[in-house]
Amino acid sequence: MGRATKPHDPESYKPECNVADIISVLTDLDIPRAHFFGYSMGAWIAFAMAQHAPDHVHAFIIGGGSPYPSAARPEALQQHQRAQLDSLAASGVEAIPAIWGVPLPPPLKARLLTNDVQALIAVRTQRVVSPGFAAILPRMTMPVLVFAGEADPAHPRSKECVTRMPNATFFSLPGLGHADTFFRSDLVLPHVIRFLQTVNQ
Repeated sequence: MGRATKPHDPESYKPECNVADIISVLTDLDIPRAHFFGYSMGAWIAFAMAQHAPDHVHAFIIGGGSPYPSAARPEALQQHQRAQLDSLAASGVEAIPAIWGVPLPPPLKARLLTNDVQALIAVRTQRVVSPGFAAILPRMTMPVLVFAGEADPAHPRSKECVTRMPNATFFSLPGLGHADTFFRSDLVLPHVIRFLQTVNQ
């Protein structure tokens, strides 16, 4: 874990490259189809999977994200994300824990401080230029569970995208932001387990 290369070229993080990596792992493990659970950037990659490799996914669980491009986000959120990039560029890895905006467990904080900042900037740069995946929503006929904290800036767009998918449901986590929700498995997993029990019947 963590031994993969970390290229500095934004082209290396195009969504189809993310999908190709996942398909390689599934193929190596001889898993033709799987449930996909992605949060934040993982949510973005989930929509990429729906576009480029839907036959490999039985059901999606998508948290803290949406399929819409950066240009479609509220200007305040775009400014916030630009400020994060500026902070990374100016302060390096020391800026990463503050970006989360919540107290972090020491092991996680230590791991975050080993990140390659130029790779992170490349990832975010690629995300800014991506056209997004809104067009795929009506064709996502597999079961989909979407969730977000109500204080997460992604919440309105996460909730909205569900209305365009034929077999999707949404739940909110009151009072929680983006990072808060990431840590609240006690609140998220009961929903996920019920969802998986339903799709596995």
